[in-house]
Amino acid sequence: MPADDPEAVLDGGLQALLVEASVRVGRFWDVDQAVMRRLRALAQLEPEVAAVIVDRDERRRQGIDVLLGRLAPESREPPARRVFALTSFETFDALAAGGSAADAIPEVIELTEAILRPATTTSQASP
Repeated sequence: MPADDPEAVLDGGLQALLVEASVRVGRFWDVDQAVMRRLRALAQLEPEVAAVIVDRDERRRQGIDVLLGRLAPESREPPARRVFALTSFETFDALAAGGSAADAIPEVIELTEAILRPATTTSQASP
């Protein structure tokens, strides 16, 4: 697969990585949704809890930046912010609609792919 063809990269290995990342994140959020929901609420009141959650979220953001940097380095910022939002606990919890966060995985994957398609098309059209 040519490295200069972002669409081919997305359709190949990188897409598989993003799907795997979404599955892992969804399963992580699914481990104990009720506890995670309470911890995130507690973070609004307790700075120490907030610091731990911010640190974990920042590691997730860095991972997204690395993956998207391989896809389309010049156009990764807006998609990275969107993928970060999509892989948040709050998104999985909302999409689960009272069910398991893991149930939201297919929808998160679909939305992530929809966000990334324009990024690859834009970078492909750039001279």
